[in-house]
Amino acid sequence: MIPDFAFDYQYADFRVYFEVMGFWTPEYVEKKLGQLASVEDVELIVAVDESLGVGEEIEAEDHRAIPYSSTVRVKDVVDVLREYEADLTAAAGDDIPAELRPDADVIELGDVAAEHGVATDVIDERTFPEHTRVGQWLIRPDVLTEIESELAVGDGFDEAEAIISEYGVTDAGAVLSAVGYRVAWDGLSGGTLEERSD
Repeated sequence: MIPDFAFDYQYADFRVYFEVMGFWTPEYVEKKLGQLASVEDVELIVAVDESLGVGEEIEAEDHRAIPYSSTVRVKDVVDVLREYEADLTAAAGDDIPAELRPDADVIELGDVAAEHGVATDVIDERTFPEHTRVGQWLIRPDVLTEIESELAVGDGFDEAEAIISEYGVTDAGAVLSAVGYRVAWDGLSGGTLEERSD
């Protein structure tokens, strides 16, 4: 049997196949069920027309059945794929230490995840003792202190954003908040830095 589609998980060697089983003759249905029964050691999702009434037989063969009527809903397929992803993400976290210490002074969480070959969700739950989490970035405290020393109340947002980007960070708003500033916007023309009151 050659399935209709295959989905590969980006962060692990995992593939799940997808087969659509529509309305056909009783002979075709029996043949297809026989093929599904012979498939072993493969993750398989089968979208099955409700009128066939064979969803339970498919699941009895350890495959996931998605019942449909007239069309297969993409949301139903995505929901099943997310279940697989949740299991894979949880398993990937088993090999990652609870504390991570990236070498870079400034690094995006997505890059840390890529270095470990996992999804960003896995990295989200880790601590970074040598860095401060600023939005989706990890920045060493001394770098934040340097950035703060280059900023002042009344500076324009564009100027502040340029200073922050020199350190390799693209989320100026998160950095400004981390160092005690907020932006007072003046329409669409720009804004100026103010001290945060909280």
